[in-house]
Amino acid sequence: MEPKPDVKKAADSLRDLKNWVYEFAREYDLSEKALEVLHKKIDEVAEELAATECK
Repeated sequence: MEPKPDVKKAADSLRDLKNWVYEFAREYDLSEKALEVLHKKIDEVAEELAATECK
């Protein structure tokens, strides 16, 4: 069984991005809907990253 690639750095970057989006939304008064859509898209990338396999 081959090991999965190390995606910790990418996962950390996605978590940082989610935090940055939250702060940006608060600072610039983004709507709740816009914030929801942005976080949904980030979560989609995180799910794809979690499914990454070695080939």
